[in-house]
Amino acid sequence: MSIFAVRDVELGVTDLPRTSAFYTEAWGLHKLPADGDSEVFRATGLEHHVLVLRPRAQACLISIGL
Repeated sequence: MSIFAVRDVELGVTDLPRTSAFYTEAWGLHKLPADGDSEVFRATGLEHHVLVLRPRAQACLISIGL
């Protein structure tokens, strides 16, 4: 099995507003409409989203979509 690309990443973050601002301002991602307590971001490609941020008590990697 070969991996050709990372489709999306889901992160648990301790400061959702600050992390969200980083990905919109520094990376230029576009925030999609809210999905419960998480934030979902789109890039310029064809994928619906590339990043999901979820509030957590400790920062963590939740998942990677390949």
